[in-house]
Amino acid sequence: MKKIFALLVSVFCIGSAMAFGGGDKVINKSQLPAQAQNFLNENFAGVKISYAKQETDFLERSYEVVLADGTKLEFSREGNWKEVDCRYGEVPA
Repeated sequence: MKKIFALLVSVFCIGSAMAFGGGDKVINKSQLPAQAQNFLNENFAGVKISYAKQETDFLERSYEVVLADGTKLEFSREGNWKEVDCRYGEVPA
């Protein structure tokens, strides 16, 4: 009976950690990885950042940046771009 109870408590704790452990945190440009900052400076130099956030999942961290012109960018933990979505314009060459 003690083993079953211990197993149920363990499952509950792990489930809670997975459900509430991750989250999003609003950050500023200087808190982005250096590679992401360089990418923004080279390709979107004249566009202001509306917001940037750090997304933390169970084992993965990524970054999302939304620019004032509606462009949405996603970066990996290292700062490599994963996705660029220009809703109202074109993706720079």
